[in-house]
Amino acid sequence: MADECTCDEQKETHEPEEYLAVAHRFVAEDEYGEPTCFIFFDGDERIAPFPNMVQPEEEGEVEHLLVEELAPWVNEQGVDHVVLTGGEPMKQGMCCSLIANLSLCPGRTIEVETNGISQIDPIAQLRQSLAIMSAFSATTADDLAKVLITMDHWLPGTEPLAPMCDTNYVLLGEGDTVRFIAATEEDLQEMEKVIADNDLESRCDLCLIQVGFGDEDCDCEDDGCCGGHHHDEDRECCGGHHHDEDHECCGGHGHGRGHGHGKCCEE
Repeated sequence: MADECTCDEQKETHEPEEYLAVAHRFVAEDEYGEPTCFIFFDGDERIAPFPNMVQPEEEGEVEHLLVEELAPWVNEQGVDHVVLTGGEPMKQGMCCSLIANLSLCPGRTIEVETNGISQIDPIAQLRQSLAIMSAFSATTADDLAKVLITMDHWLPGTEPLAPMCDTNYVLLGEGDTVRFIAATEEDLQEMEKVIADNDLESRCDLCLIQVGFGDEDCDCEDDGCCGGHHHDEDRECCGGHHHDEDHECCGGHGHGRGHGHGKCCEE
């Protein structure tokens, strides 16, 4: 359904490229209580963490699995939400084939968490293929699987592993999320520039994770609070993110993976 990934950096492994290096796979409730199938790929690449982000309970041996082995296992779990994370998913040579296979299940949501360094063009091509399927068949958009992207943007103060792949922004759309990780006040200024230059506010959800500063402003007693400030429609800091179903600013702090929904810490 889609071309294989052609990322800037190929994964380093002694296993053939047709295998997926899976560090962990399990089903657990996400931060919103939704049963979710988590697949953590092997690798040292950073994916932005949240304090209440679901993590593997213990270390395990890395499995090298074919798409024909991993996809049926996911289907057997009987859940509609799948998260691919890690270890950078886009560095797995067969990641796009796995997504294409998983997207054959109607109503499924597949969320790909990427570190913002690797190119996401193959996912965009896959989503275009799904849209064409909807247009030229009796299948409605609601019946098709959704492929969503949660992309990290490590701002300069966080000492990113490599420059961010800025060409990814044009490929983002409704339902996608950009998570900005900031370590300095200068990072916040850079974030505003990136948002404006790429018209991100009108196209996707935005999340800010502040690392090492700004936490003193949070008086939230909820252990799930990530301390990330977000903004209202006028780009004024409201001390929180859009948590309710209507994406209204609730004045709380960000929870979970960075989406514009979920439980507000100031109820």
